[in-house]
Amino acid sequence: MNFDFRNIEMQQVIEDLNKAYNVHIIIENNAILKRKLRTKFKDTPLDTILKIIAEPYNLKIEKNDKYIILK
Repeated sequence: MNFDFRNIEMQQVIEDLNKAYNVHIIIENNAILKRKLRTKFKDTPLDTILKIIAEPYNLKIEKNDKYIILK
């Protein structure tokens, strides 16, 4: 899958990823949801995208059967 996020709020990025990968990603810090992301992904695995999103905010990625939580 290819994504071209140009100044897109993180909330929209998460919604797009949820739909594209059929997952349920949650960011616990609501302030981050208003931050904007500028990047492109081409055939990038979801785990790699999550690491790229989490790194600048020092978020940890936790997974369970239902959710992927960035906290």
